[in-house]
Amino acid sequence: MNTNDIIKLLMQQDYTEKEAIVTAQELSELSPQLEALFCQWVENGSEGDYTAEEFTLLELKQKFDMTYPAALLTIDWLLKDPQVAKVAICSGVR
Repeated sequence: MNTNDIIKLLMQQDYTEKEAIVTAQELSELSPQLEALFCQWVENGSEGDYTAEEFTLLELKQKFDMTYPAALLTIDWLLKDPQVAKVAICSGVR
């Protein structure tokens, strides 16, 4: 799926066009361990789970009312910068 298709998919999830463009770019830079989960979501809407720093994708999605792509990006943040991300998430910042 190309970037334009991902933007359209995100806009179907109630992202504005601007948000969809930025989010699509960020999703293209996901950590390798999250790429398969993202591809599954794009292909068939399935929402697999993943744990990083004691947080799970589905927990973040539910607790903070996030979309699946937003939860993926949050888990990616936890993988790339766990110290800062954990503090922010525990403070309620997404």
